[in-house]
Amino acid sequence: MSIVWDECTMTHKKAFDAVDRKLRDIRNCNSMMGNVTVLLSRDFRQALLVVPRGTKVDELNASIKSVLWHHVKTLQLSTNMRSRLSRDQSAKLFAEQLLKLGEERVPIDEKQFLTLNPICNSTDSVDDLVDEIFPNLLHNYNNTEWICERAILAPKNVFVHRNIYL
Repeated sequence: MSIVWDECTMTHKKAFDAVDRKLRDIRNCNSMMGNVTVLLSRDFRQALLVVPRGTKVDELNASIKSVLWHHVKTLQLSTNMRSRLSRDQSAKLFAEQLLKLGEERVPIDEKQFLTLNPICNSTDSVDDLVDEIFPNLLHNYNNTEWICERAILAPKNVFVHRNIYL
């Protein structure tokens, strides 16, 4: 038996401890995780879990900094297979740039700004953005497949509520 736990850095450490206790109980085995192999996956350079109204210290303390951590064997992937097998050149460029950013190999100018290659188009207004992502929205809004192929992501709900189409 094995468990694959994706996005593990977004999980509170108490969840790991609870799963450990539950697996020990279910399997009647006092070994870590009930002697079940658990694969934790995530890029640790990306976002940590969010603690509502918490500080960065609260987020770090709630992260997988569990007593179980010293039992973990760390492995690193060396090839981004999704990018390698993709025929989408812009996706490959994005993956390469993201890796450079994570490895701190992106040039920084004298004002401490990162110098990135353009990976997307910009627009001057929300209306232009909606027209670019959802062309002919008023004619296609009932087409579920068409809608599912598109998305506009916003960091906060306040930006979403500015959109007259919602």
